Amino acid sequence: MITEIDVQELAPGFEDPVLGPQQTFRSILEAMSHPGMLVKINSKLYIPELLNTASAAVCLTLFHDETPLWTDLSWNSSAVNWFQSQCGCSVVTEPCMAHFALITQPSTMPPLDNFKIGDDEHPESATTLILQVERFNDHNHKILSGPGIKTTAQFSPVGIGPQFWEQWQLQAALFPLGVDVFFTCNDILAALPRTTQVSDPIVSSQINIKKGGSDLNRPKTDRNVCA
Repeated sequence: MITEIDVQELAPGFEDPVLGPQQTFRSILEAMSHPGMLVKINSKLYIPELLNTASAAVCLTLFHDETPLWTDLSWNSSAVNWFQSQCGCSVVTEPCMAHFALITQPSTMPPLDNFKIGDDEHPESATTLILQVERFNDHNHKILSGPGIKTTAQFSPVGIGPQFWEQWQLQAALFPLGVDVFFTCNDILAALPRTTQVSDPIVSSQINIKKGGSDLNRPKTDRNVCA
């Protein structure tokens, strides 16, 4: 007997398997080129429970059979089985093992320094995070600056805790190392490349207190089994 979960696992992904990935890849490039800009995913696709359209489209476009994925979803969920059947990717047990991480509950996500940040010879080997958020209208918006932004841009994902933004500012000292992040909500995609600076008066004041006027050291990774 074929169950509802079986049907979701067998869902074919993009309605158009040729144009769908091409359109999504262009949207990904546009988002990465203009940090914080909200980009609509126009590709039509079938998605499993717990994933939004933008997350599923990014995964179908960027994942392949050699992609290690870490996710906060249950390993026996229809979404994880869908990843494995549609993308062929493997699911890993630790964030630091992953090339990509899909996070559906950003409020409880691991610290950024638990993920791969790359190394001096291969900064591109860092983890790319995909964070699902509820909306893009948080009242405490952040100010973005850097490549791809003419002056500054406002960015307001809902449900991202202050610790994330604090960790992002700490990561800036490690450039060109560091993670890149996609934010998704329904069929909307936004990107935060590691080249982007984030300004937040509250977080900035906390960082200055922690730095205490000394040089910023690399985040500790003793909790990380991959260190």
